[in-house]
Amino acid sequence: MLEPFYPPGVIQIDCLYSIHYFPFAGGYLFPGETHAFWEMVYIDQGEAEIGAGEKKVRLSQGQAIFHCPNEFHSIFANAQRGTNVFVISFGSPSPAMEAFVGRVCLLDESQRRLIRRMVRQGERAFGPVLDVPIKRGMKQPPNGSQASAQMLVVLLTQLLLELVNQPSVPSAPKPAALTDDLDFAPIWERIVALMRRRRDGLCFEEICREVGFGETMLKKRFKRYTGCTVMAYYQQLRLEESRRLLRQGDMSVSQVAEAMGYSSPQAFSRQFKRIVGVCPVAYLKMVKD
Repeated sequence: MLEPFYPPGVIQIDCLYSIHYFPFAGGYLFPGETHAFWEMVYIDQGEAEIGAGEKKVRLSQGQAIFHCPNEFHSIFANAQRGTNVFVISFGSPSPAMEAFVGRVCLLDESQRRLIRRMVRQGERAFGPVLDVPIKRGMKQPPNGSQASAQMLVVLLTQLLLELVNQPSVPSAPKPAALTDDLDFAPIWERIVALMRRRRDGLCFEEICREVGFGETMLKKRFKRYTGCTVMAYYQQLRLEESRRLLRQGDMSVSQVAEAMGYSSPQAFSRQFKRIVGVCPVAYLKMVKD
């Protein structure tokens, strides 16, 4: 009879307290808070100054910081073009989590993909309102996927296990060959900057001309780097800005559609529902609720 092997539970996640993906405008200040659970803050775009206890740490794109339970922490998004921040807070009794006290990590591309997958699973589990502060705790909507909620914990656990044995001080990335993903990072940044400038309409051919890539090569490299196509990524950025405008409450759905360059409010609503999962009116209701 074979004797089973029981893998050790190096990192265990007991519960989730929050998950957010915030597109902060330049100059945004979150004055700070403390709570009795762990929190990870990851800079997906731009940069931010993070208060952690009595010190301040400047984080740039691709870096993450961990706040241990009861540590005071704050955020100052000082990038002129805004800062996109992923935040997840959770409970863990694992002694191995001590390795993350005051920890700053530089995530590699595979780990950044894990973050993007966590955002997608979070929206499937809790609805497309990760950009809205939750003050009354987490609660799944009736149509929220329980499988996605469990997948979110699995992805977070995987990320923590990958990071627990890495050095706490990020080293500068080594020069890479053109065929490596690291060397595509500045090209990707130029593409994203162009997309943000041209939020009201942009075609794939213009993007290729801007970065000097052929269509076939750009499609291949961009898909490998981000996990989605160029134009799908552009549509996600446009919808991200649309959600921000809707949350501000100063513009109607029709006005947002016009500002973002859609041919009609109906076309905007169809695209919004296809990507976000609900129509703009339903999204606004979820935000208010």
